[in-house]
Amino acid sequence: MSQLSGEDMSGREILKLIAFVLFAEACALFVRSWLQVTLERQGIATWPARNLSYLVIPPILLVLLFPVWRDRLPALRAAFRWQGLTLRIALIAVALGIAARLAAVGGMIGFAGFGWTYDPAAVAPTVISFSCPSIALVALHLLVSALLTPLIEEIINRGWFAQWLARYGDTAAIVGSAMLFAIFHVPQTMIAALVFGLFLGKLFLDTRCLWGPIVAHAVYNSFIVLDWYCLRIVWAPAEISPTTQAIGSLGFALVLVALAFCALVVSKKATGTYPGDPLA
Repeated sequence: MSQLSGEDMSGREILKLIAFVLFAEACALFVRSWLQVTLERQGIATWPARNLSYLVIPPILLVLLFPVWRDRLPALRAAFRWQGLTLRIALIAVALGIAARLAAVGGMIGFAGFGWTYDPAAVAPTVISFSCPSIALVALHLLVSALLTPLIEEIINRGWFAQWLARYGDTAAIVGSAMLFAIFHVPQTMIAALVFGLFLGKLFLDTRCLWGPIVAHAVYNSFIVLDWYCLRIVWAPAEISPTTQAIGSLGFALVLVALAFCALVVSKKATGTYPGDPLA
């Protein structure tokens, strides 16, 4: 029996564990939100305050979830075994992260082109520019978004939720963990998080290792940092026309191509096992 799976637990025990972890996440996010507001009231800008406040989440989760990770420390060690981080898996993870981000960008272009996200207050001249702020701000955002966030979210959603739900089959593990992953995202990004979570779950179950999902997640979030901090693209057409709809159609085409590529990438059956691996 795999030491990572939920086969040794009853369905009720799994649901209780998931509920407990979700409660701990909610508590950590509540404290983070309070701290962010406090920092902003003291004159710190929104994004630095948001990133600085995130730094309280790891210690809070370590304390609240101590009973969970203490009892499953051998399983976590197995999920982080270095034999599971092969060059093939790393390349697949990088490709998955890039393609998933392109799909998200394509979706935003598509919705804007057809006016489905139209907001009169958001209408502005088209602007495309690239200019990064201070290195310190970018480094802080990368620390939070490309290192801490992927590490924490993948341990919880793939390392725990997906494995606990695997007793009901791979499909339940992939879909269930993706849904739980999505609910802790803002409404505007829930669909993208859900779809990305499906691919991350498939990659995890294929490799039986967390390195692939963490790398893919880190790559995806790194491009978000570039979007938010450096690459400034403003396209909020005042009127929807055949031209904007054509651009929107190209955006949706990008979504389809990128998602097809993601599906192709995770179908390559990358394996993180090695001879004698007890998880194989």
